Amino acid sequence: MKNTFMNYFSTILYFFVLGFSSVLFFSCASPKTNSEETKETGLILKTQDSVPSESRKSESQHDSFEQVDPEPEQDFELSLVDSVFIPSNGILTLLSVHPSQDLFLLMEGIMGEKLLLFDRKGKILAQHQKPKDAPDGYGGVCSGAIFSEESIFVQGMQGIYEFDLRLNFKRKYPKKFLGQTVISGGDNIAPAKIQGNEGILVFTGLAKNDFPTNSPKHYEEFNSLEWLEFNKGELQPILPLLPSSYLAKANASFDYYVTHFKVRGNRLTYAYHLEPSIYEVNLFSFDLKPSRKALPIEGFILEKGYPFGSKNTPDERSPLAGSIQGVYQAGGLDMIVFKKGLTRDRFPVGIEDRYEFRKEVNRRNPEFWILQTKNGEFTPEKQLGTKYKIVRSDSKGRIWAIPNSDYLDSEPEGLLIFELKITQK
Repeated sequence: MKNTFMNYFSTILYFFVLGFSSVLFFSCASPKTNSEETKETGLILKTQDSVPSESRKSESQHDSFEQVDPEPEQDFELSLVDSVFIPSNGILTLLSVHPSQDLFLLMEGIMGEKLLLFDRKGKILAQHQKPKDAPDGYGGVCSGAIFSEESIFVQGMQGIYEFDLRLNFKRKYPKKFLGQTVISGGDNIAPAKIQGNEGILVFTGLAKNDFPTNSPKHYEEFNSLEWLEFNKGELQPILPLLPSSYLAKANASFDYYVTHFKVRGNRLTYAYHLEPSIYEVNLFSFDLKPSRKALPIEGFILEKGYPFGSKNTPDERSPLAGSIQGVYQAGGLDMIVFKKGLTRDRFPVGIEDRYEFRKEVNRRNPEFWILQTKNGEFTPEKQLGTKYKIVRSDSKGRIWAIPNSDYLDSEPEGLLIFELKITQK
């Protein structure tokens, strides 16, 4: 099944090559310790630090770059628990799994024009397909959805829409910034409590301001996520950039960036796709200031961006940058899936077909995973393998994946969903 990342039509080609696994169009390594100084060849990080050395200066306790070594004495493995088959002739995207009722919410079509609700046996329970301007619809484009107790929250073009567990419309929460990027089918919405108030955290696209991405003001006014507090009924931007983050320190423009995140209790963990770091926030705290940790990834290629005030003119000699593919909850652990990127000398040659070219690029730029354990340490990185691509996790810590289309010989007559779990050896 092909995966698609939607930034309207202008971003399709970009993520066609990037191979982003957390949104739709769609061996262990032994890292060096963080006590070593970062050495760079171009923008390829040779040790675990996630930003160039000028970014690692002494900072406040809330803006610290915490050095964390891997925990080699613990070894974890990813194993298959079960699978669910959803029959369909259309393009399906898994949006959410109800943690207690085992309901599966999927969207059909590249833009998510139709929502489908299935049980674990693959039986359809309800569906929703309305005209774009229907008062009980979600605008015809679904950018993500989540189960929350007895409700389903859908991210549409103009806001967050609430439905019951049979996809009957309940209400709409409007969105302030309507002209920004929208991601299709991403794991980009989650119920949360911030300072005791219930609501929904959501990534709706680029930074929540009116400045272009090639302006320094865009990053000064940057916010990572939006917060919908039910008592207030309107999305508000939150979590500006830390001064030490790569987006803030790079002194460059970036047309595309994604915030991947997961909420567990009062703890929010998030990452920007172009920076090998994770950020953590205590949602009960008064100031909501995040801390940051470098991920122990060797050989991650940083995207260098382009100068402020100019247009992005990609250099065909540039490498394919690495990317964080997703942040997941795995049985009480944080699971980060990533690609390291691909240098130009490793690009395939002689492949004319774009789809086959993308498949070969992805094969040479495989996905890896790493865990942050309960005591805050990291396990060594492991290659994910070729059978499946992780797309979701739920509040029970179950991991959900779909077949890796880069290794399929034919298109299946439906969507096979794998249930995975992390176990300690």
